[in-house]
Amino acid sequence: MEEKIKVILCEVGKDPEVKIVPNEPDWMEEFVGGYLEATSITRDGLILICNDERMRLGLPVNHNFGLGVLGNFIICWAEGVELASVTQDDLKMLNLL
Repeated sequence: MEEKIKVILCEVGKDPEVKIVPNEPDWMEEFVGGYLEATSITRDGLILICNDERMRLGLPVNHNFGLGVLGNFIICWAEGVELASVTQDDLKMLNLL
């Protein structure tokens, strides 16, 4: 497992940021504000990680990328059960370059 990965951090009310962050569930739970839920964005493994209880908690809508996710979220890759960094191609696809 990589100790750190490059991800896209999407905070409510802020522009997305590309950051290198600890590849640790505790850090990610702190960023999203609770238990983690992962959802596929693409068929080949690009995922979105958000707060599992976002609806129950009434988190605000995050308008980044037009996804309408509630609360903060993280975009990265899933390779099996491991998380991996986003690539330059991902950043181009999401208009972050």
